[in-house]
Amino acid sequence: MVLPCFILARKNSRGLKGKNSYKFSNLPLIAHTIKYAKKSKHITHVVVSTDDISIKKISERYNCDVIYPRPKFLSSSKASSLQALKHAILEFEKKYNKINILSFLQITEPLRPKKILDKCLDYVLKKNF
Repeated sequence: MVLPCFILARKNSRGLKGKNSYKFSNLPLIAHTIKYAKKSKHITHVVVSTDDISIKKISERYNCDVIYPRPKFLSSSKASSLQALKHAILEFEKKYNKINILSFLQITEPLRPKKILDKCLDYVLKKNF
């Protein structure tokens, strides 16, 4: 079963430009989210959707599937995460076929409880949603 974890990382935010590549505890902010997803026992692919070349390079260093460049209309401050996520899913499915279950992590929450992603996925997989 293919079970991707999607991470959305647009280049500019209204408040802090380039925040996704800022260092936090000696790593770019996005690296914390990538590493967390890669530790999951269920995640088969970590997928980063971005319009930022520096995020693309960081993501490739961590062997992620990268959707780059994300279309401009999905990278503005007016674009919703849901629209960008839908685009990323469709692009991923072009390469790996249709998926039934996925996860989504936000970069701006690097301090997560250990294994919370696996606990959530255990529940979903056990319930056979």
